[in-house]
Amino acid sequence: MKDHHSLTAARWLLRGVFWLNISSAIGFAAFMLFSVFGHAMLADHLARKYAGRLDVDTLIVAMRLLFVIGLAAVAVAWVIITRLLAMIATVTAGDPFVTPNARRLHEIGWALVGWQLLDLAGGVIITWIGRMGADVTGWTPSLAGWVVTLLVFVLARVFAAGTTMRDDLQGTV
Repeated sequence: MKDHHSLTAARWLLRGVFWLNISSAIGFAAFMLFSVFGHAMLADHLARKYAGRLDVDTLIVAMRLLFVIGLAAVAVAWVIITRLLAMIATVTAGDPFVTPNARRLHEIGWALVGWQLLDLAGGVIITWIGRMGADVTGWTPSLAGWVVTLLVFVLARVFAAGTTMRDDLQGTV
């Protein structure tokens, strides 16, 4: 199959997101290391900012938990990105309705479940930080994210059924 412009654009976009994801991992790891090895400097800065209105060490623990969630989100994003790139390769090759793509969609679905759970965990921590009195932007659960997750599982099942039907049809010809 001729490589369609939208496939080329999607491939380049995903490759860009892949490198942004790696950059995010480096950033989260760097902030985590700074919060450990530069704890005194960070604690001093936060103590001056909040002028004793909150427990700085508890805030730093909450920040570290958010860094861990960020690193986990990077891993989840890696699963999604690599599976999508593999699926684009099969579309470009002219045979998208193959068993591996059904499996990839199923894996993406589970990765999205993980993403949604990380979002919930992050929301709990952000709410906790806000209740401490620290500056946060707030958090709202994503209903759309859960709907998309369900949609991906349905599409995985459709791909699996379509692949089976195609294989059966080829066997009768």
